[in-house]
Amino acid sequence: MNILTSLLSFTLFTLFTLFTLFTLLISQEPTYALNVDEKLPLRILKTSDSKQTILINRGVEDGLVVGDHARFYLTTGVVARGVLVESSPSRSVWSLYRVISADELVTNKVMNLKITPPVKLTNDPTKMLARDEVAPAPPESIILAEGADDAEKSLTSEEKKDLGAIAKSVSDAAPYVSTNTLEIWSGLHLTAMTTTNSKGGDAPGTKGNSRTLDFMFGLEKYFLNQQKWYHRISFSPFFQYAQYEATSIDGYNVNNTILGLGLGMNYHFFYSPLVVSRPIGFLGIAFAMGSAEDQTINHNPDGKGSDFKGKYSALSFGGGIKYYFGKGFGLRATLDYYRRAEAYAIEGGGDSYTKINQGPRVWLGLSYRW
Repeated sequence: MNILTSLLSFTLFTLFTLFTLFTLLISQEPTYALNVDEKLPLRILKTSDSKQTILINRGVEDGLVVGDHARFYLTTGVVARGVLVESSPSRSVWSLYRVISADELVTNKVMNLKITPPVKLTNDPTKMLARDEVAPAPPESIILAEGADDAEKSLTSEEKKDLGAIAKSVSDAAPYVSTNTLEIWSGLHLTAMTTTNSKGGDAPGTKGNSRTLDFMFGLEKYFLNQQKWYHRISFSPFFQYAQYEATSIDGYNVNNTILGLGLGMNYHFFYSPLVVSRPIGFLGIAFAMGSAEDQTINHNPDGKGSDFKGKYSALSFGGGIKYYFGKGFGLRATLDYYRRAEAYAIEGGGDSYTKINQGPRVWLGLSYRW
């Protein structure tokens, strides 16, 4: 148990450090980039006369950064391929080095982009990207090589399926939706206080603790198809470890430890559960069961403690908020109502006891999607 406690202490320290860093990051302008093959719905705000440069309603807030390469496509096929040369929080300018359907590059046109690997590089200045009145010259490091204009004219079956769900009606406020549907997550509920018990006067007192450590670690599965009713539902198996410690006025330490496995289900609202850079509300219910230990330690020389082992089952329900950055990282906060029943059988006496713990909890956690 000491090894497990040390491991959990290190895990908690790491979680608090990461949480502090993410809290600072959330107040700053996002700097994460989309991964290759990730998709994003968009609207064209302006095009140049030559159709070599376009301005769209997506920017840094959506995970786009200068130097990104992408294919622009509709249900009918690929429209163009280009590189991002200038970006603001909600807008970006793209230089198109391969235009397949110039007629589709018009103001207010709704389409999609898919991040692609960078093009090959060359030192030949005649192969540099086009420049016109809408955008500044692209960085010198972003220049084309032979074979760079390889945008396909047809869509894959996967892209056609995705477009059937998102290309019919996309507003300027439509958020970026990730295609990653697996997630690992952690949750932490923690209190840590000290207690001092004294009879008053010169009588010696006792010191102790009042601590709660409730830790969960799990896997969550989402569903990609936004046209299906189960898209907003996720399922999550998880591991739970909890330790509760308190000191009574007569010097007893009461320790309660549980270790078990559980399964949860969440329903998401406000936005799709796969959306990035938007607050996602959710309601959830979870069930867990495992082993329990109830231990009393008497620090006075004239008394004895006790140690009972048993089983527990727990049920919780509540709701909270999830928020995801680019690159799959996210935060979550949960308020739930928790009820745990512990059952202990006393050896030799034939008696059995049940302990009920119930009440509200506040959780904070981190997550990562892939």
